[in-house]
Amino acid sequence: MKKIYLLSFLALSFVFLSAQEIKNITAVSAGDKITVKYSVHGLNFNQSLDISLYYSSDKGLTFEGPVMAATGNIGKNIRNGNHEIIWDALKELPFTKGDLVFDIRGELVEEKIKRSIFISYVGNTQTYLGIRAGMIGKIGWYVEGRMNFAAFENDSYEYEDGLVKDYDRPGYYEFNGDNFYSALFVGGGVTYQAARNLFLYAGAGYGKENYLYGIDHYNYETESNTGSSYVLDPDYSNEGIEADAGIIYRFNKVIVSGGATTINFKTINWTAGIGICF
Repeated sequence: MKKIYLLSFLALSFVFLSAQEIKNITAVSAGDKITVKYSVHGLNFNQSLDISLYYSSDKGLTFEGPVMAATGNIGKNIRNGNHEIIWDALKELPFTKGDLVFDIRGELVEEKIKRSIFISYVGNTQTYLGIRAGMIGKIGWYVEGRMNFAAFENDSYEYEDGLVKDYDRPGYYEFNGDNFYSALFVGGGVTYQAARNLFLYAGAGYGKENYLYGIDHYNYETESNTGSSYVLDPDYSNEGIEADAGIIYRFNKVIVSGGATTINFKTINWTAGIGICF
């Protein structure tokens, strides 16, 4: 039976940037086939290698190839990770016994990063009605708006020590139990593609989470209701610059997101979203 005897192997002949490399190369023969194993490191998500296998029967002085009768991880679209090539050597070698040296060569292929428009629902416990829209790609952008149903309710007074501060209407007031947050966010930022389907986003804008108490106004003489107002509780309210950051993950055309927001770096809230990209 014909056999192939291996002497050694060579490392990659670099034809791409030094940040990428092929290493951990080993070769084992079994009958008339040779298995060459190797690993690829340092490729970006939009990069791949076109791998070719060469051999030398004169201890590396000259090489022949690329080999054709090979299967496995050879040719185009080779990415980071562990790989192997199975070469049916006796279909190409003109001898039955000899020492072989191998050379794995890789050509760097870089895909153009595509940009996509996206739109998604986004919200959190305070601002549960929201839309985020923008562009994802290597560097992109987004605009975002979130609110709740009470976002545009405004306060007329301030709460202090269980009372309405500086109450200036004739008559008197009573708390009516209508307590809630008036919350919204308007802003935008940038996106960055960190991996093939993973994007980071960060931005800022104006945000508020104001806690309001409802009060009813009454006439002293008739004790009739003369209207209602809202009172701001400053201990549970926050308003100003809101920072917004998180991740976006893409499943084909569907995107999901998760992140955090903070107003004046005093409160932290979580956001989540789902949408589509085009």
